[in-house]
Amino acid sequence: MNTHYIAGLIDGEGWIGIRKIGSGSDKRRHWARDYWYNPSIKVSQSEKGKVLIDLLHEEFGGFISKRGRAGITGNSADAYEWSITGVKRILPILKRLRNKLILKQKQADVVIDFCENKEKRYMPRTSDKEFARREKLYQSIRELNKKGPAETK
Repeated sequence: MNTHYIAGLIDGEGWIGIRKIGSGSDKRRHWARDYWYNPSIKVSQSEKGKVLIDLLHEEFGGFISKRGRAGITGNSADAYEWSITGVKRILPILKRLRNKLILKQKQADVVIDFCENKEKRYMPRTSDKEFARREKLYQSIRELNKKGPAETK
């Protein structure tokens, strides 16, 4: 797939972000914390555009999920979502697409920063300083991903 086309697809139909996962009851606690952060890219399409979802999956791997009826009236087609998570998978994709993104270039920059400057896990647990850095980036991406008119470069 052409990288400009992929970037346009993510700009128009996608999401670039950092998910905060876990809670006090979650059994998969991250280094004695109740949550952890996971970078992610998602693209959704109606059933007519599922071929694009399949192409993204073929190009980058990740997961495809099907969501039930998209519309309240029942007249809408099912929606499909491609998603990919994790630093090792996300970073090469964002570096490849970063300069071609228009609407989501700032989100890509935040996630690239998250991935490239992430503290290594050789420590017994992630430091408080690193968790504060991740939380700051998480809040930054939440602000950028708020619904409303998009700003361009």
